[in-house]
Amino acid sequence: LLLCRASLVLTSAIQDGMNQSMSLASSKASVAPKKAPDSADRNPGLKAQPTQEAINALVERLTFEKQRLMHENQMLSLESEIARLSVENTALRASVHSAYSTPMGCMPFPAMQTPVMMPVEPLLGNSMAMINPQTAPALLQQPFVVPGPVSAGQESQELKPTVEEADAASGGGETRTTVMLRNLPNNYTRDMLLELIDSRGFKGQYDFLYLPIDFQTYACLGYAFVNLISPAASQRFWREFDGFRSWSLPSKKVCYVSWSGPHQGLEAHVERYRNSPVMHQDVLDEFKPVLFKDGVRVLFPLPSKSIRPPRVRKTSRHQQPS
Repeated sequence: LLLCRASLVLTSAIQDGMNQSMSLASSKASVAPKKAPDSADRNPGLKAQPTQEAINALVERLTFEKQRLMHENQMLSLESEIARLSVENTALRASVHSAYSTPMGCMPFPAMQTPVMMPVEPLLGNSMAMINPQTAPALLQQPFVVPGPVSAGQESQELKPTVEEADAASGGGETRTTVMLRNLPNNYTRDMLLELIDSRGFKGQYDFLYLPIDFQTYACLGYAFVNLISPAASQRFWREFDGFRSWSLPSKKVCYVSWSGPHQGLEAHVERYRNSPVMHQDVLDEFKPVLFKDGVRVLFPLPSKSIRPPRVRKTSRHQQPS
């Protein structure tokens, strides 16, 4: 009995001690200062700060993507430029082919509304004087036949007399010095023709040159007049350029040479053009005839009368100037 009472007292004491300990712990917790909540406690969704290695890897990846996009942009720009140049090249080839395969009189120049009337009497020569007035009506009644394409060999045999034939036709002892170059490329300029003649060994061998130019289209009319300093030089010039085709520009034309008429010689051409409208002050210099002495250009003699400006007339774009 005494043992049972002692155990009960011991149990009661242990229980009291435990209660006191719990009350003491709760009192200390209430008295202690509260700890400030950290950033994770304030915002549970906030992630931890990335490391430096992760930042470097991200920068390298972004740099690589930037370089790739720049390369793709350059390739796209290059492809578009190649496509544009291809279109321009095709258009240029078509225009060049049309320019070299279509006669100048049939070329539709939209801006050619008022072509300038160029002198054509040197082309006619004395041919009008050879027509018999009694046979002229019969000639006019004959049908006009358009000749077909002529090859270079046929043109040489049928259209172009050689310098020996021309000399023989004149009775021998040729004294003429002015020749006419025919079938020149229409995109040749006066400077290009002068450079060509000089490159063939005739620098200083001529004293007059005139390449008629259309004032509206800036295209030459396909012929030129050259006066050589001597009959021997004119015959060498004839042999060099009769049948010439090595142009500096792409062209299938074959040049042939004939004597100029009715104007022949330096003085005749100076008198022919010194008062011509082509020498008017409003006409560009590259459209005018030029004089040379010992291979150096000299001034053209002053006009002996007032020069009128070139005449123009309205015509359709497909109509050839008369």
